[in-house]
Amino acid sequence: ADAASTSAAHEQVSVRVGYGDLKLSSAADVARLEQRVAAAIRRLCSSHAARTVADLRERSECLAEAKAQAGENVRLAVATWNDRARRA
Repeated sequence: ADAASTSAAHEQVSVRVGYGDLKLSSAADVARLEQRVAAAIRRLCSSHAARTVADLRERSECLAEAKAQAGENVRLAVATWNDRARRA
């Protein structure tokens, strides 16, 4: 699933974060996924060098947008995983 995305410089960018090795019914594994997503967001938005106020604003917007999108995607991944586990 795309865990983090942002429209940096009006261009949609996505980063795939794997979680096939995690059991998303486990709070510890959900926390691991969230850590992976946070790292992906940092990498995604690190291209925004903070040299000017505009750069800081752009990086801040990148982080906020990516975190919002990633949060939705993580919740969806957890819900889907748990739904499949209940059906099994």
